[in-house]
Amino acid sequence: MLFALLSSLSSAISIVVDKSALDRAKVNHVRYLTTTLLLIALIMLPFTIFLWDAHNIFTLKVGFLLVALAGLGAIANLLYYHAIEHHKLSSFEPYLLLTPLFGVIAAVTFLPLERNPILVLAAIIAGVTIVLFNMQKHHIVITKGVMLMIGSAFFGGLAVVPTKLLLDNFSPFSLYFIRISFMFLIVFLFFKAHKKQVLFSPKPQVILAQVLIIFAFVFAYFAYTIIGVVHTILLLSLQPIIVLSLSALFLKEHVKRKDIYMSIIILGIVIITELAI
Repeated sequence: MLFALLSSLSSAISIVVDKSALDRAKVNHVRYLTTTLLLIALIMLPFTIFLWDAHNIFTLKVGFLLVALAGLGAIANLLYYHAIEHHKLSSFEPYLLLTPLFGVIAAVTFLPLERNPILVLAAIIAGVTIVLFNMQKHHIVITKGVMLMIGSAFFGGLAVVPTKLLLDNFSPFSLYFIRISFMFLIVFLFFKAHKKQVLFSPKPQVILAQVLIIFAFVFAYFAYTIIGVVHTILLLSLQPIIVLSLSALFLKEHVKRKDIYMSIIILGIVIITELAI
C-alpha cells in the first residue's frame, strides 16, 4: 500500500512539473520525448550496477513481452506529448484519467489473478467518479487533441499487462530501466530515419521531472508485485486528492466544492474496499 501511495505522490507532482518543463523547453514533442527517454536511461544507468536483478530473461516470451511493453509505452507517450504540445493539460485531464480504467479492463481481461470482484468494482467506480467530476462542457467536444489523449490513455492502460507478466523475471527497477531503454531506441531510430532532429539540451526542471517519473513508475511496479495491478490502480485513484491537498496547503489555491465531494467519495470507496478485502 505504501508503494502505491508514494507512486501517487510522485506521479501527481511529475505531471505538473513535466508539462511546465515542456512549455519552457520550447521544442516539439518528438525532441522532448526522445531527450527525456535518454535522460531517464542515463539517470538510472549508474544504479543498475547495484540494483540490477533479472532471471530467465533470454526466452521468446520475455522478448515478445519486452517489445510489446516498449511499443505500447512509446505510442502512449508520443500521443500524450503531441496532445499537450500546443494545448493546456487541463483541457485533456479527464481523458488522461481514463488510463486507470483501461488498465483495470486490460488486467481483468488478460490476468486471471486480478479478477477480484470487490477490487475491480471499486477501481472502476473510483475511476468513473474521477473522470465525471473533472468533466466540463468544453471537454465533451471531440477534437484531434482529445482523440490523441484517449489513444494515449488506451495504450498506457494496456501496458499494465506485459508489465505485470515481466515482473516475474525482472525487479521493478530493472524492468523500468529496460522499458525506457527500449522505448528510446524505438523512438530515436524511427524519427532519425525520417531525418528529424531528435535531441535537445535539457534544463534542470526537465531533469527534475524525469527523476519524479522514475520514482512514480518504480514505486508502482513494486506495488504491482505486492498487492496486484487492480489494487494498485485503486490506490492510485487517490492521486487527485493528493494534488488538491498540496495545492491548497502550499499554493493556497481555492478548492472547489465539487472537488471536496469527489475526494470524499474516493476516500470512502478506498476505505470501504480496504476493510472489505
